[in-house]
Amino acid sequence: SGYDGGSFGFTCAEAGEWTGDLVCQGTQCGREIPGLPAEAQARCRGDTSFGGTPCNVICAPGYEGTPVRYTCQQNGKWIGPRIRCTPIRCPDVILGFTGKIKRTSTCAADKTDTYLSKCRSRCPPGYTGSEALFTCQADGNWDGDRTAGCTKVDCGADVADSVENADGTC
Repeated sequence: SGYDGGSFGFTCAEAGEWTGDLVCQGTQCGREIPGLPAEAQARCRGDTSFGGTPCNVICAPGYEGTPVRYTCQQNGKWIGPRIRCTPIRCPDVILGFTGKIKRTSTCAADKTDTYLSKCRSRCPPGYTGSEALFTCQADGNWDGDRTAGCTKVDCGADVADSVENADGTC
């Protein structure tokens, strides 16, 4: 059980010994493991038959978890423990911007802090600047333009220019 091979004829030789060849090979399980969760990947290499090389199952990019090993059974099916993969999360705050102004983002509040999710970073109130779009990477870091700066809003030096019938300067 667990091996495949043809039936072969053997002959009783004059010396009283059986002659002939019998070749048995382990039942093949193949390089794929059916039923794995979408966030897992099978790494089956070498001999994928009964009695052959175990198959390693790891979490896909963007997920983390402890790898598990599957072994090929006599019936040609892989068996092993269920792998648990959880999404990698990027931090709530996007760090590394040039300049001293801390930009704000709604990544965590919007539940957009997992692998390949997008997040927009904005300048805080009282500052102006363009939004920056970031993508959460498989390593748990945000990727995007960190050079987008923020500039303090400038109301000008003369209040009289912006308020009717006013007189004064700052």
